[in-house]
Order: sequence, then C-alpha cells, then structure tokens
Amino acid sequence: MPFSKTSADRLATCDPYIQRVLNRAIEISEVDFGVAQGERTVAEQQQYFDEGKSRVNPKAYTAEELPLKGYHITNEIYTKSGAVDVYAYYQGGAKWDEKHLTYIAGVIMAVDGMMENKLKWGGNWDMDGEILIDQGFDDLPHFQMITRNKG
Repeated sequence: MPFSKTSADRLATCDPYIQRVLNRAIEISEVDFGVAQGERTVAEQQQYFDEGKSRVNPKAYTAEELPLKGYHITNEIYTKSGAVDVYAYYQGGAKWDEKHLTYIAGVIMAVDGMMENKLKWGGNWDMDGEILIDQGFDDLPHFQMITRNKG
C-alpha cells in the first residue's frame, strides 16, 4: 500500500535514496507506517534538543556545520533532508512503540541492504547489529544517510 498524501509529502523533502528505500519498504511491510518528518527547521531541531528527543544542539554549531550534525536540517548546500522519522500506524493512529518500530526498522534496513547500504538506524547507531543495548541514546523512529549527499 502506498503512503498517505501527508507522508508522501514529508518523504518528498528527503534525499532521493531515502525516498526509494521507504517507498519499497511500505510496499512489503506487514506493519503499516508513515513518515513523521523529513526536513526540519532549526527551531524544530532546537525544540527536539530541549525536549531530550535529539542529541544535536543547534546552538553548538554554525549554520554551515549544522546540516552535517542534524541530518534533517537543510540549507543551500544540502537541499534535501538526509534523515527521516517514521511511525507505526495501527488501531487508527500513529504509534511509536518499540515492538512495531523495531519491525519497521528491520524492513527498512533489509531494503537498504538489498539496494546500496547507505542508511543507519537510530536503534543501532554504531551499526554493529546490537540493537537497543549498547547505545547511550535510542532513536527508534530515525533513519539517516551514512554520508550526507549535497544537492
């Protein structure tokens, strides 16, 4: 099943590779999911940092450095978000529970693995296969490019 218009619009703000991976993942996932966010403003990033939902503090970086730390942030060099946040959709609404997000991550990372292996997941930042046990910060809805693309 395809993404809703809202999710598709959010996904369109992301790197074309992220778009390809997620569009394929939604086709094969047994758990419906949506796109919570692609591109993010600096003000939104500051809010997420202040709420403890992100480790990237915009105040710690210059405007040029920030998109290389907060992959959701865009500017004239990085015109598409290098990251995407997803949610599970069931029982009539968006959910962010570990069980469903981990399943969705498995689907997304499997699709990525069959394509070009360009993504990392916020449940396995160090990409060692040890999920949710060896990190200081879990961000289960979050996927980002390993290396950010310009343009």
